Amino acid sequence: MYFAAMTGVILVALWAADKGNWQLWALVGLALGVAALVKPHAIFMLPAFAVFSGVISYKLNTGRWISGLRSAGVTVFGFVVAKFGLGFLFAGTEGLKLFGGYSSPVDALTEVVNNQAPQLSQDSGSQASGFELVLGIASGHLIMHLAAILMIAGLPVLLSLRVMLSVVRKPEPVGPVSSLFILLGLVTFSMISVVAAFEGYVSLGDDHSDRLILRYYEFLIPQFLIAGLLLPRFTDSKLAWRALQGSLIIGASLFFSIFYPTNFDQQYADSSTLPGLAASGGLFIGIAVVVSAAVLYWIFTPEEGNVTMGRFIIPLFLVVSLALSQNNLISINGTQAYFDQAGWTSRDVLEGVPGDRIIVIGQTRTEVFTVKFWIDEPNIKDLLALEGSVIPAGNVTESDYVVTLGNIEVDFAHEVVTEGEGFKVIKIVR
Repeated sequence: MYFAAMTGVILVALWAADKGNWQLWALVGLALGVAALVKPHAIFMLPAFAVFSGVISYKLNTGRWISGLRSAGVTVFGFVVAKFGLGFLFAGTEGLKLFGGYSSPVDALTEVVNNQAPQLSQDSGSQASGFELVLGIASGHLIMHLAAILMIAGLPVLLSLRVMLSVVRKPEPVGPVSSLFILLGLVTFSMISVVAAFEGYVSLGDDHSDRLILRYYEFLIPQFLIAGLLLPRFTDSKLAWRALQGSLIIGASLFFSIFYPTNFDQQYADSSTLPGLAASGGLFIGIAVVVSAAVLYWIFTPEEGNVTMGRFIIPLFLVVSLALSQNNLISINGTQAYFDQAGWTSRDVLEGVPGDRIIVIGQTRTEVFTVKFWIDEPNIKDLLALEGSVIPAGNVTESDYVVTLGNIEVDFAHEVVTEGEGFKVIKIVR
């Protein structure tokens, strides 16, 4: 649903850019607001679409900044109407939360900046403040996200930067193909920056240091394919600039193919594109070598290289990656996770218990949310805790039943309703 919604937003934005009517940018904001109701992370792209609408209107109106600011404002207004108006209609006051059930990132980030966030242990055994933790993870993940994008579709993404610079310098309006590249660049670079920061932020309570979440922007894959086919439409840069771009793509491809499989957990909850390729051993490096060879060919023969990259290499990389991921997913399908079993068991033993009297305590959002999904009651509370934590009574004052996942103990009077491998369902005794 998220991929479909975001593809729709891109289509509406390109249509509005082609028509040139500033009122149509409200539809872009409305479409993005609907996408944010599907998945709150669509909010990350509001600045990109606002800037896109502003730049396109600025160029259409011969450099009048007031026109660009008006279109950007209309885009933001449309987003607010859809996100909060429809949110309120569907969910009442709960629909007025900016990030839905993800609580308030603003409050948590304030704690980080004030150095008041909980201190978490690192692999080295040293202690780091919340701000240092966020900054360390975010900076490293930004490099990894950028390397992933350069490997998947380096030439179209770098071309989008050239197009944006060209549009700023030239006075004429933006054409439809250039609009696509500008929007692709704005969304891509804004998403990899914000997602890296987000991964650092959520690690304050849920360790994301070994998770690289590409799923937030994998809806761009069809756009990468289209942009690759359009590469021959543009005049190539000089040899020195091609050499610089090519070096970045080759270095990023080889670095990512070696570093990602050994340092990051390959979860399908994080990416639909890379886990199968990462699980294939040396094939990942082989693919990176093929991409690098094609980029070298492009550096010295750009006209033929554009065709080779756009029509063969980029589609081939994505087809191979997705086919391997699908094959790997089929091979592991049916493996029963302990938290699925915890959810099924909890659903049966807690039948008839109101959701607001249940709390699920675990170590990761994936496990906790899965159990809540299987219980299938509204307003179930949740709490993330480190392995080996002991939960005091103060954390469960408004609950009657607790589902614990993994190695987590409780320090209050209780009786065990049922238990299984890796989980317990307990009733609080008062």
